[in-house]
Amino acid sequence: MSPPAVHRVAVVGGGIGGLALARALVRKGIDAHVYEQAPSFSSTAGAGFILQPNGSACLQAIGVPRDEIEQIVHPLRDVTLIGGAGRLLARSNAFGDMQRRYAQPLGGALRAELVDVLAHPLAAEHRIHWASRVVAVAQDDEGVTATLETGERVRADILIGADGVHSQIAYAIDAAHERLLRESPRPGGYRFQPALGTNSYEHERVFYGVILDADLPFRHEELGNPHTLLEELSHGEFISYGLGRGRDERSADGGPCRALMWMQTVREAGDYKARDEWTAARDPARANDALRAFIARSPFHDDHPIREAAERTARGRLSSFPISARAHRDVWHHGRICLLGDAAHATLPYTAQGLNMSIEDAVVLADVLADADASGSPVHAAFAAYTRVRHARTKACVAQAEANAALLRSRAALLDRWRDSLLGAVVSGGVLQYAFNAQIEGCPVDIQSARAA
Repeated sequence: MSPPAVHRVAVVGGGIGGLALARALVRKGIDAHVYEQAPSFSSTAGAGFILQPNGSACLQAIGVPRDEIEQIVHPLRDVTLIGGAGRLLARSNAFGDMQRRYAQPLGGALRAELVDVLAHPLAAEHRIHWASRVVAVAQDDEGVTATLETGERVRADILIGADGVHSQIAYAIDAAHERLLRESPRPGGYRFQPALGTNSYEHERVFYGVILDADLPFRHEELGNPHTLLEELSHGEFISYGLGRGRDERSADGGPCRALMWMQTVREAGDYKARDEWTAARDPARANDALRAFIARSPFHDDHPIREAAERTARGRLSSFPISARAHRDVWHHGRICLLGDAAHATLPYTAQGLNMSIEDAVVLADVLADADASGSPVHAAFAAYTRVRHARTKACVAQAEANAALLRSRAALLDRWRDSLLGAVVSGGVLQYAFNAQIEGCPVDIQSARAA
């Protein structure tokens, strides 16, 4: 039998997709190392996300125990939709039906909690390198060299760009197709540029916050419902859902603690930079002032959930970022460099599947790399196989998110009424359940087998 074609992998980006890939590769006996530009792990980085049954099954496939997943996920059962006039449009037990059908953990989780679960065994083996910003890459017939901001050079058989929507590795791949990367005459290969120019600002901003005392009563009945995803459609889109507080936190009655994540979209007239993100770590005052100014100038009805959500969110847990879009990429790899997650298929936040797609990517890419044969051009063949498996599925997810965004961004009263009627029928009439199931059924892992395991 031929020796494996890939011994050492450099993963650029320590988010959930990059960490999931590293876990999957190490599990298959491949020496994987993650290079993350952040100086250290932050327990308050990011907000929340919905872990879907496909994401749960894939996490178990890469070795994350089911009980660890259940400890960080707060179960979701219902969807409640409130229209632009503040009236109830529909209720659905869509998440509860999905949980019964797939018997997988399904619900809200803090991003930082899943990062911690994925990172812990990697960090114990010194496989995560913090404060390691990659500024240049070069490749040859034998491997890839990444140059860090410190001047250190890292050598690997292949390099995976899991560095998000503003991916510099994607920029390098585009440059490679213009003959700027391979056999570069400059020492260190192709040096990254400060901006990609491939993202488009959507003139929409998202405020998101985490309420850590969500076990205490809420004035807003639906906001306080512990197992409900609430969506309110007046003046942008408001969404909230419960989050697990993690493995070590317990409520007064000894049960798991619950946090609550909320987000509110805002249409903007200004031209903000694509990286203009306001976070607790960078500029907490700016995010708080901007949110309160938005609430003050918007004619929210008195019972709109944004009012109580803003009051209950501590300054250190409020962030804001502009939404950037990028066309789904056709080219995911070049030579010994390949993309994963948002770097390949950035998805607008309107399907609750973007992060789950990154975890699926990790499973598929690890599988094809582990199976790569050293004869011929195994790395290119493995990357091509990965792209064939993932391209159509992720493109459909991106397209669905774009369609949902177009519907939710209506600003005309007549269109708002039509939208409310349509979405009410979608949620209450079973269409939402069908759409959720259609997204999950294409999972690269057999969900039934994962459930049995």
